[in-house]
Amino acid sequence: MHRLSGRAWVSVNMALALEDVGSGTAEHWMRMQVSYELAQARREQAIGERPANARSA
Repeated sequence: MHRLSGRAWVSVNMALALEDVGSGTAEHWMRMQVSYELAQARREQAIGERPANARSA
């Protein structure tokens, strides 16, 4: 399963169900999920790359 917007987990099956009820395409939901996860990873990476004295400031 995947997490969307930090609030709810969205699985591939949920994306397909949302598509079935006319709430966008499954591809749209999965792109949103991947975009969120990528942004989270970038934030975590940026925090890890800051000098130690910058983290305490």
